[in-house]
Amino acid sequence: MIMKSTLSWIGLALGLATAPVIANPIPTITPDSPLLIQITNVEQFCATNCITSGGSPEGNWGVFNISTINLSSVQTPNRFIAGSSGAIFTDIAGHGNGQLSGIFYGIQVTGATTATSGFLDLYWDSTAAGTPATVADTGTALPTSRCGQACFTGFTDGIQLLHLAFNWGVDDNNLTVFISSDIDPSTLTTGVEGHANGFLDVILSGLPWDSIFNTNYFHVGGAFSTGPCVGDGAGPCPAEERDFRFRNTFTTQTNWNGAPGSGILGFGSTDPVTTFSAPVTVPEPSALALLAIGLLGCAWARRRA
Repeated sequence: MIMKSTLSWIGLALGLATAPVIANPIPTITPDSPLLIQITNVEQFCATNCITSGGSPEGNWGVFNISTINLSSVQTPNRFIAGSSGAIFTDIAGHGNGQLSGIFYGIQVTGATTATSGFLDLYWDSTAAGTPATVADTGTALPTSRCGQACFTGFTDGIQLLHLAFNWGVDDNNLTVFISSDIDPSTLTTGVEGHANGFLDVILSGLPWDSIFNTNYFHVGGAFSTGPCVGDGAGPCPAEERDFRFRNTFTTQTNWNGAPGSGILGFGSTDPVTTFSAPVTVPEPSALALLAIGLLGCAWARRRA
């Protein structure tokens, strides 16, 4: 009888040691895969970095929703990912699947078509996750709901998944350009589109998606830099890696304009963001064995009791 009980617990221990962890409400990301993330955002822009609603002067900030995360395809290894071959997350009507939203802030405008600095924070909202599950829609959001530099009611009240920083690379020969546009946003008129590009890096902060997206997939500078390197003197720019690449299409959105004469303009945009997820990390066999032994010990203690 004791032998049978012990064998049963060994089986349970080994089974628990090798079983997949029960998924939490946060969306599951397909490992080791190119991904295309579709973002919709609303934002404010000031060519003279005159925005102070976050407490510090900045030239660009905004909030966003992620509508889909899709499997994609590598077009040029370590440089370009494009296309969609099936969604792994979709924000359905009513946000019944939960919601991915966030804020970007602290961007400094440096020229008619260039900017530097800035951060982006991503959050997950879901009733199952025990968060407020506030419905946050870019279609109804207004800039008056900003509650701090990195705070916006409804968009930043869930579980934080990522803290990202904008970084250079859109111009392989320039360390000072983090975002590049094909038009001066302050000259954009109704019905005309502008386009902007840039890169983002994961700032390791102990957040749930840090290890999934801290892959350094995109290569910038180095072999792609012909020099001279602006911001670093003569020669090519150094070889570095980035985690996300974005391509932004923006148009005017007057309900996000600042007060008349303030120089603050409102825009709405859609941003395909591309990245490459990390491969699955398989626990070492020794770790599984230790877990099994630990569970077996619990079983033996219970039996003796």
